[in-house]
Amino acid sequence: MEDRFAGKIGQRILLEKLKKQRLIAGNAELARQVASLGDLVHVAAGTAIIRQGNKDNDVYLILEGSFDIVVNERVVASKSPDDHVGEMAAIQPTPRRSASVVAREPAVVIKLSEPQFSQLSAKFPQMLLCIAKELACRQGQRNARFLELYGIL
Repeated sequence: MEDRFAGKIGQRILLEKLKKQRLIAGNAELARQVASLGDLVHVAAGTAIIRQGNKDNDVYLILEGSFDIVVNERVVASKSPDDHVGEMAAIQPTPRRSASVVAREPAVVIKLSEPQFSQLSAKFPQMLLCIAKELACRQGQRNARFLELYGIL
């Protein structure tokens, strides 16, 4: 699967896929820097790229495939191409991972270390705004589930 991103043509395809990422929002320069800094990783179905409770803090941008977000062995969400995972641990690196991220099918991601992510977000602060918006949305969803669970709605 990752062979499609190899060579001159593959590099062009990779940059186009990266520009579609919500975290990159069409910024060609940011896409180029992510491509040069990050590691292209092929992920087999059933493989966890993040494990709940671990202390790592890498960020992953999903190029192909889909992933389940698993908390305490329960699937709570899913992520697909153009999504990112791991950003909470990169922004706040002290706590352990709050969820596992497991490939539902063969996938390709770009892996950024926390220092690489921090370097990019300092240069392109719109990345942090994108994450803030996503975290606000997640909080709203959690609040709605809580209210529903306790019959408040």
